[in-house]
Amino acid sequence: MKRKQPNILILTGDFGDGHKQAAYALQEAANHQPGKHGLVNVVDMMELMSPKLHTISKQLFLRSLRSFPSLYRYVYEKTKKPGSSWTHVLHSVRLFSTKKLCRLIDTLRPDIVVSTFPIAAAAMSHLKSKKLCLLPTVTVITDHTNHGYWLHPHTDHYIVATEEVKSSLQKHGVDTSKVTADGIPIRIDFTLHYDKQLLCGKHGLNPELPTVMWMGGGYGFMGEDVPLILDHLSERKKVQVIVVCGRNERLLRHCLNRYGHLKHMVVTGFIEHVHELMAVSDFIITKSGGLTTAEALSQSLPMLLYRPLPGQEEDNARYLVNSGAAWLAEDKLQLQEQIQLLLDYPELLSSMKKRIKELQNHQSAHKALHTIHNIYYSHSSGHFVQEQEFAASLNRYKESSL
Repeated sequence: MKRKQPNILILTGDFGDGHKQAAYALQEAANHQPGKHGLVNVVDMMELMSPKLHTISKQLFLRSLRSFPSLYRYVYEKTKKPGSSWTHVLHSVRLFSTKKLCRLIDTLRPDIVVSTFPIAAAAMSHLKSKKLCLLPTVTVITDHTNHGYWLHPHTDHYIVATEEVKSSLQKHGVDTSKVTADGIPIRIDFTLHYDKQLLCGKHGLNPELPTVMWMGGGYGFMGEDVPLILDHLSERKKVQVIVVCGRNERLLRHCLNRYGHLKHMVVTGFIEHVHELMAVSDFIITKSGGLTTAEALSQSLPMLLYRPLPGQEEDNARYLVNSGAAWLAEDKLQLQEQIQLLLDYPELLSSMKKRIKELQNHQSAHKALHTIHNIYYSHSSGHFVQEQEFAASLNRYKESSL
């Protein structure tokens, strides 16, 4: 008898681009194998909760990271350990509407719910604690580290980046049988091999010259001293520079006005072909967001990490530097020195690439999707997804005051 292919609901959020990119990577992996997977819906949790305030709240969050990094870092560190009083306070703050979430589940009727956003993971755990939902739930942690805001008592399974993160969750009381180190889900394009010669021709680059890529994530966080560093790079005639400004329109305008006329500099905003630019680059200067760095690892691209955002990006940077896949520059002078070293001594890049090979987790999205299916199948014989009990949970929702 053929097994039912589960319909999957993926809850995500765009307070940082990586959560959403991981969700779409899972959806893409399912679409890449038609007939082998059920319906996969991706829903932005924050937009669902408050569509009118969503854009405003997101902008406030991003501005607070830039304007008050020390405050964010303080709260992040205080809430890092599960079970601490600070973490308890964080978990007690309800940033979601139970009624709206139940209505969504009632409408889409998924068989399993996956969260790539911490607030979504908290929301699903809350529903299960109130017995308003009996579906199995999976949380995908989108960093190379873990934090207390990801961990909730009614989560059935966690998908994490590495075995180190798996061990960390075990130390915090999570049974190892509930954790799988499948890697951070990334799009299929980042897992493929490309002809550098052809891509250089496509993007107007010289394949004989070293190529430096600079990218500040989806929102183009690069720091105030970026123009000084780019000025320094633009003066070098035997180096090509690719600057990806993401959704930072102000930075894009500045870079186009200042460098757009230079043949050895390519300036672009938010694009879908980042994988092609990574494939032609010798190293990348970037922050240490989980998705960007996972994509760089998959492309065997050494990293110079600069100005990581407080909290999880600083943790990611420590992991990548300790693993030998990246260097971290503390200020613009050190960054200039590191750029010079990597350009002058290509053997340093070769050494970093060897370390990267040891960290790569190819086909992470497909592996994660396989784990999600296994969690569904392991629960489908029990009481979690039986149709009658699911209907009963929805009836409890409708009858409750919530």
